[in-house]
Amino acid sequence: MKSRYALMMILMVAFGIILSACQSKEVTSAKVYLQQDNFDAAIEQLEQAIELYPEDPEAHYWLGFCYAEKGNYDGMNAMFDKADKLSDVHDQDIKKIREKAWVDTFNKGVNQLNNDNVEGAIESFETCISIDASRSEAFRTLGIAYTADGQPEKAKEAFKNVLDIEPENKDAIQALASLYFDDKEYE
Repeated sequence: MKSRYALMMILMVAFGIILSACQSKEVTSAKVYLQQDNFDAAIEQLEQAIELYPEDPEAHYWLGFCYAEKGNYDGMNAMFDKADKLSDVHDQDIKKIREKAWVDTFNKGVNQLNNDNVEGAIESFETCISIDASRSEAFRTLGIAYTADGQPEKAKEAFKNVLDIEPENKDAIQALASLYFDDKEYE
């Protein structure tokens, strides 16, 4: 009798563990779509998962991943921030995805600037800032792009943002001094 009771308890505990480890059918479906590179269908499934299970960090993480792949970095940040609040399971993956998105976008902006596509460069550097506003490089190159585009006031703001992050950045100090000199703002 005791062995039967013990067996029942073990089975109940095992069943509870299995249930708690299961993911929603929407997340499972989204992962299948991701294997097929069908991001739109995956996004649809993940949005349903979040509607049904708003506290599921897995759904938020994968939706952020999909948004990153589609270039929706504001959506990516929102989902990753929510996933981080719910759990730290995906912290390293989130950091890597954000880093890759930032680097890819920054490099795109540099290439655009080097090919005289100043407007495209400005857009890329602004996107970099939306991905991660703590990095001065995007503000610095944005300032360069605004200067090339004949927008000195916006360039000044970009270089001031560099100095907010790195108060001793000599490139930003020199660029600001040059812009102020050109505008005869000697003080």
